[in-house]
Amino acid sequence: MLAVFLSILKVACIVLAIVLLIAILLVLLVLFVPIRYRIKGNYPETVFKEGEGVDKDKVFLSVKFSWLLHILSGKFLYPKRPEFVIRVFGIKIFPRKEKKIKEKYNDEKSGEKFGDSELSVTEKDNLDETNISRVEPIEKENTELNQEVNVITEEKLNIDDDETFFDKLKKVAETALELIKMPKRVFEKNRYTISRVCDKIRMIKSTLENDIFKRAYSLVKDKLIRLLKMILPDKSRIELYLGMGDSATEAELMSVYGILYPVLYDKLKFTPDFENRALGADLDLKGHITVFTVIYCIAVCYFNKDVKKVINRFKKIMNS
Repeated sequence: MLAVFLSILKVACIVLAIVLLIAILLVLLVLFVPIRYRIKGNYPETVFKEGEGVDKDKVFLSVKFSWLLHILSGKFLYPKRPEFVIRVFGIKIFPRKEKKIKEKYNDEKSGEKFGDSELSVTEKDNLDETNISRVEPIEKENTELNQEVNVITEEKLNIDDDETFFDKLKKVAETALELIKMPKRVFEKNRYTISRVCDKIRMIKSTLENDIFKRAYSLVKDKLIRLLKMILPDKSRIELYLGMGDSATEAELMSVYGILYPVLYDKLKFTPDFENRALGADLDLKGHITVFTVIYCIAVCYFNKDVKKVINRFKKIMNS
């Protein structure tokens, strides 16, 4: 009996270990196997006449990605198929099948056609009552606002017929004094608001000059640069034909391209047109995104003590 129990326990442990190893392997695959993407686009070289713009029908754009030998893949083609399609093992999982979408659309359309005719008289009365009930609070709010506007003058200028001339004059004087004091109150409130804004500016300035903020800023900057380097294309080929219709503007573009030529010489080929408004483009970009790098950069910034202190400091400044 004990031997049978031990054999069952041994098999259960082996199965559990295999399941655990498979789970660890899947996690490692998700973290370290990169998602590869490719972006291709084209617009034929076109010289525009006066009043003409970019023709959307001539634009071609293709966005594709794949992961782990195309187990997970997706693509977007414009204008051939302007929707993102995702497949797992070659089986489309997004979007849903077109038949279901069309059936749902037809059902909704038929419901719109016959929905109004199926309403009974009592239902229409109920709808009228709900509309009236929505309008009544709005009218009530308007009347309340008018009452609040007139309450000061009614309190101060509530003149009875039995009052003497001096009593009436006293109430008019009190009302005039209150009207004179109102600009002073408004000025004091504005001065208080301005002082609060100035205090917040001083607090923000002291925070930016602190060593904690400098350390947090350098850390976030380094991780952001690393993240951008990983996301940007590994290989890129861009051919651009561009004419602004103005020789001066075109010369400025050429000067900028000349400054950036040591960086863009093998990535971007720029052909200017100094006489016409023109456009033509052909691009091919390849790159990859690693999930581990994204999670690592975000986690390092999120759990850093200096970053947390800076975030809490700004929260206190905004809430003060």
